[in-house]
Amino acid sequence: MDTLKEFNKKIYDRYMLCDNKEVLSSPNLVSSQRMENMVKPNPILYIGQETNEWVNYNKEISDITLDDIEKRCDEFLIDYGTTKTKFWLYISKILDVDCSQLYKNMIWSNTYLFGNRYSKGTASLNEEEYNMSIENLTFLYKYFNPTYTIFVAGNNHVYEKAIKDFLKNINSSLDKPERNNPIKIDTTNKVIWTYHPMRLNYIGEFNNTIDKIKALI
Repeated sequence: MDTLKEFNKKIYDRYMLCDNKEVLSSPNLVSSQRMENMVKPNPILYIGQETNEWVNYNKEISDITLDDIEKRCDEFLIDYGTTKTKFWLYISKILDVDCSQLYKNMIWSNTYLFGNRYSKGTASLNEEEYNMSIENLTFLYKYFNPTYTIFVAGNNHVYEKAIKDFLKNINSSLDKPERNNPIKIDTTNKVIWTYHPMRLNYIGEFNNTIDKIKALI
């Protein structure tokens, strides 16, 4: 199996060959240096949706190296990224740690490796970029052997197919969350699928789902 650095290099090289990379954010890759040296064994794998305007918003793509992208992951998590938004508060409450300490206790990634370079919303990915996203999720799951993988991307059709394709790769039949059952759990494969924390807060399930996850981990 590749090391994380080797895997990231392969993804980076493929991204640099993408015809539409000018409109995409840089890939949101887990930092190999920090994750392999600082995070505790079998951490939580926390999966969001996508990160827009990541790294290359105001830079030339050709000037951005893999090390730059990994460094951005470190800076974001350690220095200023995990501010107390609902997204980060959700996982900090699950783990019972302050947001400033999340970088030691979990791995953060996204359903999609790429967002939009200059705007919000979900990027339009071609087949290769979509496949890279699924490969990234599958690699992180197998490489880190997380205590649990938590998807907080909701049941939107934009993310549903990608999550189900990942689940197929690990032989999980977990189904998407629903309004009357906002958290689905596969205890065999250690996967949880729920809504984005902002949505959970809106429907009054923010704390309830936290309690259910804490009881598992």
